[in-house]
Amino acid sequence: MGQSSNPNETGTKLTQVQYKELIMHDMLHKLKERIVQGKGFLKNSPVPIFDFHLASTGAVLTTTLTTNPGRDKTDTNFTTLSWAADKVVAAGLNFIVPDDYDPIKDHLKLKLKAVSAGATNTPTFDAVLYKDDDATTDLDPTISAALSATLAWVEIDCSDQGLEAGDCIHIQVTPSAHSTDAINVYGAKWEYRSTLVYADRSSTR
Repeated sequence: MGQSSNPNETGTKLTQVQYKELIMHDMLHKLKERIVQGKGFLKNSPVPIFDFHLASTGAVLTTTLTTNPGRDKTDTNFTTLSWAADKVVAAGLNFIVPDDYDPIKDHLKLKLKAVSAGATNTPTFDAVLYKDDDATTDLDPTISAALSATLAWVEIDCSDQGLEAGDCIHIQVTPSAHSTDAINVYGAKWEYRSTLVYADRSSTR
């Protein structure tokens, strides 16, 4: 029991555990040959759309849109994060920089799949960004591209801010003027570049 008919290079029989470890070592070696480490693998971290909150108070967003951004049944079968026409109130979001974040590339973007409800306004998303060790200094991320009446991804660039794995950040997103058309966000995700250091089944890296 516990023996395998698979010999190693010396002809010695291996236990099942030893044989599995040998196979795993060979697989990892072949995988490493195909991976260029430290090149900043592009990854995404999806954001549940209703993790956004009212930035000024931290309150949960509601379906009342007369004053603040909130939840809206934009389509018959789809609920969005929405700003009614002329509302420019900030929505906030917290994020923990992932364990596999590449601090050398320091690439982080908040991407929003959004649309202007009409063709009159083409607003952008501006944002302020704070890090846990200095919650008073705005890191000043880059303003997004303009929205249109066609649903599309836009991004707020938070790169090159000296972020590291484990940093807690807080972003507040505010649309520019849109006096006529509402703004609807269908989805959100963080895009970042990852560094693969090692394979460890007991680690989050």
